[in-house]
Amino acid sequence: MFLCWHAIGGGSISLTLNFHSMKHEYIAYTREINGQLFYFVKHHLVVPEVQNINPVLAGYGMHKEFDHACAIAGINDVEQRKIIFENLQAKNEQAKVISMINFKTIPGKKIS
Repeated sequence: MFLCWHAIGGGSISLTLNFHSMKHEYIAYTREINGQLFYFVKHHLVVPEVQNINPVLAGYGMHKEFDHACAIAGINDVEQRKIIFENLQAKNEQAKVISMINFKTIPGKKIS
């Protein structure tokens, strides 16, 4: 960790903290709002070397187009966007709802 103090006119002090192991975490999910699918993207900064500190929200974007949501969240790296989108698709594929309208029951078994 690197700590730097700067004196600013008017008696103010600026504090800059530089962490060598700062990491970026991204969370993406979708929600349907009024029949329209929206993408939500969150960009967090995590400092593993400092314990008991929650990730800091660095950016948050919501838009009906994934790239626009990323731009609003401050994620400009095209490769990182691609990785986030692929992870989002994989997560959505796991959470897909399966229709069970025409399912068969086992005779004598009660479904509760």
